[in-house]
Amino acid sequence: MRGSLRNAAQVLRPPEDGLPFLRHAGQMRADPGSVSVLDGAIAALEDDDGADWVLDAGGCAVVPAFIDCHTHLPFAGWRAEEYEMKVTGVPYEEIARSGGGIRASARMLAEAPDGEVVEQALGIAREMVRTGTFGLECKTGYGLSADGELRQLRLAHELTREAPQRRVAVTALLAHSVPDGYDADGWMDEVAVLVPQAAASAQALDIYVESFAFENATDST
Repeated sequence: MRGSLRNAAQVLRPPEDGLPFLRHAGQMRADPGSVSVLDGAIAALEDDDGADWVLDAGGCAVVPAFIDCHTHLPFAGWRAEEYEMKVTGVPYEEIARSGGGIRASARMLAEAPDGEVVEQALGIAREMVRTGTFGLECKTGYGLSADGELRQLRLAHELTREAPQRRVAVTALLAHSVPDGYDADGWMDEVAVLVPQAAASAQALDIYVESFAFENATDST
C-alpha cells in the first residue's frame, strides 16, 4: 500500500541526502515538503503521485516519532508528590533514603494484582502513542527480589503483546536498589544467579550506579 503525506509546512530531514548517520540533532533541517510511504514505512522524502491514499499535511510538521527508553513500565501507583519535592530542590538521594523513590514503587507493585498493573501500563502506553511516542523500553527494577523481578519481566511481556507501539524493548534492571536484608555485594550475588533466567526473556541487562545503590568499585589488591 502506497501513501503520501503532502504539502507539510515542515518535514524534518537530514541536512543532505545519503548520510549514513547524524552526529548532532542540530544538523537536521525542517523544510516544506512531502513524505511517501510504502507498506507503513517511509519510502522517500518526496510526493508519490500514484499513492493509494493521501493525507494533506498542510500547516503541519512531519517529524520522527519519539522513543522513550526509560519508562519502568509496567509499574503500579504514582509518585507525583516526589516530583513536587524534586522541583522544589529536595535531592533524590534524600527522597530515597526517607523511604520514597524506588522502594515506594516496589511496595506499590508488590501490593497490586497483575491485571491492575498491566491495565495501568496499557493506559499509559496508549496515551504515549497518542502524543507521538511509537517506541518504548520496559524496564524492571521494582521487584527488589528474584521473584519480584521475574514477575515484572512477565508483566512487561504481557504489556508488549497489547501495547499499541510497534517497538517495545524489555530490559532487566536487576540491580536497581539494595533490597532489605542485603548489602550491595550480597544482592549482586543473587543477581548473578538470576541473570541467566532473566536474560532469556529480556533484550538487555542494566545496573543503577549511584551512591545509595551500586558502585563502580575497583579492586586494587
